[in-house]
Amino acid sequence: MTHNFQIGLPNFTLLNYFNFTPSITYGQNWFFRTTEHHWDPEAQKDVAEQSKAFSTLGITQTYSGSISMSTRIYGMFNFGKSHRLQALRHVISPSISMSFSPEKGTAANGWRSYTYTDSKGNVKTYDYNIYAGQLYSPPGKGKTGSANISIGNNLEAKIRDLRDTTGKGVKKVKLIDQFNISTGYNFLADSLKMSNVSMSMSTSIFGKLSLSGSASFDPYAINEQGRKINVFNVVKTGKLLRFNSASLSASYSLSGKGSINGNDGTKGAGGGGGGGGESAASYYNRIYYHPDTGEFIPTGWLYYTNPNVPWSMNFNYSFSFNRSYQYTNGELITNNRFTQTLGISGNIKLSPRMSVNMTSGFDIMAMKLTTTQLSATYDLHCFNISVSWVPTGNWQSWSFRISANAAALADLLRFTKNSSFWDNR
Repeated sequence: MTHNFQIGLPNFTLLNYFNFTPSITYGQNWFFRTTEHHWDPEAQKDVAEQSKAFSTLGITQTYSGSISMSTRIYGMFNFGKSHRLQALRHVISPSISMSFSPEKGTAANGWRSYTYTDSKGNVKTYDYNIYAGQLYSPPGKGKTGSANISIGNNLEAKIRDLRDTTGKGVKKVKLIDQFNISTGYNFLADSLKMSNVSMSMSTSIFGKLSLSGSASFDPYAINEQGRKINVFNVVKTGKLLRFNSASLSASYSLSGKGSINGNDGTKGAGGGGGGGGESAASYYNRIYYHPDTGEFIPTGWLYYTNPNVPWSMNFNYSFSFNRSYQYTNGELITNNRFTQTLGISGNIKLSPRMSVNMTSGFDIMAMKLTTTQLSATYDLHCFNISVSWVPTGNWQSWSFRISANAAALADLLRFTKNSSFWDNR
């Protein structure tokens, strides 16, 4: 049994510019079973003895506090109304947060220890928690007192709108949606107190092409065996930070919105529904294959088709780089791992109730296709039919499902048939 409480203290503003948010968190876990350990010198092993269920009641406690401060700094660069680029606005959003969590590895929280001598005569100490191995974990050992800092940036441009015939129209264009730099410092850690420096950026071009990237840098140096040591990288190498990893992704989306100008077969012919003079019958075609079963119908049948179906398509590219070190045969080897993938996904509605989806991709580094999946759904008002198929690769499988749309009946009224990708192994 667990109880967690979070006390939200009132936020307050200092000097109308600095916003402060304090908070206190307190939690309890109740345990009705304990496990005691002792050393068996004859068997030379640890022996655990578990108490009977509900024979005891133990309560562990967790507690922590934090406070954060944030503000915004605005900067404007004006170039004059006579220029196409009239102004640039830079918004800096710094924030600092401090948190404290005292030592919780105490006897009150179930921590015990005993000293024993092993078969080689070495004296050792074994630490354990009498509530370990149950549904809820007891508090771990250690205390933290850390400070985190983050600096966000946003850059916008104010340009003249050439489509405005008056010559006075302007529009705002986002150059950088966000560019963040963050790091932290643990005052109570024994060593390596500073966290990695992380950077992330995202922006969009013409509202269609989305770009994002991130990078991670380590402030600490490594030794001759590739292990991180408690020495700043700038002290050992003269470089401020040590590069760890980076990633870049781009996404471009296309979409269309279906419209039949009101002629959906429910209104009379002759453009009565505002269809521009076209009859409702013009949106009915004679179909010779059943759209669900594929069965051939010799005489054909009338089936509603939308000539301007809703659709969407997304193209994406991702790149990542990770650096690691390996010490082999007295030599330090730097491993640089690159990954590059191209992806495509699309959706099209064949009818107001039937849609088809597809996802696939290509691994540029491995020169092979990634997992390709085809799926379709058909809404029967009260029930829903869904089909999924992965035709190739390690995840090759298929599934067919019919279930009730109502959430209360979805688990009761359903039929599922599928093949598992485990069958391929």
